[in-house]
Amino acid sequence: MLLTSGAVELDLLIRDGRLCREDGPPARGSLGVRDGRIVVVAASAVGLDAREVIDAENRLVMPGMIDPHVHIGHGAPHASEFWTEGSSAVGGGVTTMLTYYRRHPFNYLDLVPELIAAGEANSPIDFSIHLPLFTRQNLAELPEYRRRLGINGFKFFPGIKGSDAAVMTALPHTGPMLPIDDPFVLDGMRALAAMPGTLALYHAENPTLNAAAAARVKMEGRADLRAWCDSRPDYGEAHSVRDGLWWQRLTGAPLYIVHLSSALALEAVLEERRRGPQGPLWVETCPQFLTHTRDSEIGTIGKMSPPFRTHEDCGRLWQGIAAGEIQTIASDHGAFLRADKRDAWSGRSGFPGMATILPALMTHGVRAGRISVPDVVRVFSANAA
Repeated sequence: MLLTSGAVELDLLIRDGRLCREDGPPARGSLGVRDGRIVVVAASAVGLDAREVIDAENRLVMPGMIDPHVHIGHGAPHASEFWTEGSSAVGGGVTTMLTYYRRHPFNYLDLVPELIAAGEANSPIDFSIHLPLFTRQNLAELPEYRRRLGINGFKFFPGIKGSDAAVMTALPHTGPMLPIDDPFVLDGMRALAAMPGTLALYHAENPTLNAAAAARVKMEGRADLRAWCDSRPDYGEAHSVRDGLWWQRLTGAPLYIVHLSSALALEAVLEERRRGPQGPLWVETCPQFLTHTRDSEIGTIGKMSPPFRTHEDCGRLWQGIAAGEIQTIASDHGAFLRADKRDAWSGRSGFPGMATILPALMTHGVRAGRISVPDVVRVFSANAA
């Protein structure tokens, strides 16, 4: 961002707003934009003019929000979802999304250029790509994904095994995921540790513990939202978080834990931080884990992985944002029709959320006194950037 006081030819002037940053309270000021970039930040609009002027008197002026965890192409073809989901995001102040792209048979060097072309033709907002890793060929091609495709974030799914891989992940426009094991994760993180500037993105769920919990719930004949939440317990998430932290300590790979949902899992992270130096470590949570619980009345439309937890978990995650223990917030956006969300066992896992992150943070966070406006800018823009 260029600070200037001289005369500048502007395309857009946003004047006399309350400029929001991550390092201090909103302060009165004006912004000047030229060629799509902010080139003027001034305390006063005096002497500034532009072809378009927006009077932002007493309004918050925030940076573009970044959703670092989105799934484009899960409920409809990728090209159409770039438009529909990107358009929805604009309404919630999101100007950049990072989508996790998977498509069987995961021959990414051939498939990703098609995805980029579809996004460039259809997305109304900026986008980037993370790649989930499923095959040994994926591991061998990691340097090429970075060199040829410009991708730096690579995701591991240790929690997807057995029936989860066959049923929950077999989507029409992506195909099923493939299960991976511990040696695969360890080898992948070793490879990323040798590639500075990359991130190991980690989905923390333990499939064995989940399977045992699900079997108990199914024996009770339950198929509602509470049943789904009970089938994927917080101790399974925390166990898997500890696994990821151990692989990081062995390899030194930068680790980004996605969609952390529980107080127990957060405590596992904090314990590791208290142990002393390890590789770079970031934690992401989602607005649904701040606002909904396993007792919410929205039914199985709320099915996702990991699931909703308790009111106590919600409160602890809000505290984690305010304390800087949690670095980013993301939607884990995956849009499906209501018909795809039939019950706890056969329905799709995921729901849309890009457009509602900012309203949720402002309403249930800032207005409720749990977090501040700088906290919002930090976790939903600055840290992701």
